[in-house]
Amino acid sequence: MKAIIYTSNTGSTAEYAQLLGKELNLPVHSLQKAKNKVPAGSEIIYLGWIMAGGIKGYNEAAKLYKVRAICGIGMGQTVTQLRYDGKWRKER
Repeated sequence: MKAIIYTSNTGSTAEYAQLLGKELNLPVHSLQKAKNKVPAGSEIIYLGWIMAGGIKGYNEAAKLYKVRAICGIGMGQTVTQLRYDGKWRKER
């Protein structure tokens, strides 16, 4: 694994990414900054915030990098389960 890359809205995802990076001894970058620091095609762990049943920034990250693990960060009154079948979708 080359790095942990994240997209954050309120800062929570960035905090989780930093904690995970410390545990795994990997560099941590926002998706925007990673474009200049992490070579395209590198294996990464991606963290993004959940909105409308999707993980923000995932599609862009997947075009640039080999995403080997994904973590969706979110909180709300209801929990939506996501599944991946080539695209992230809400479980019904």
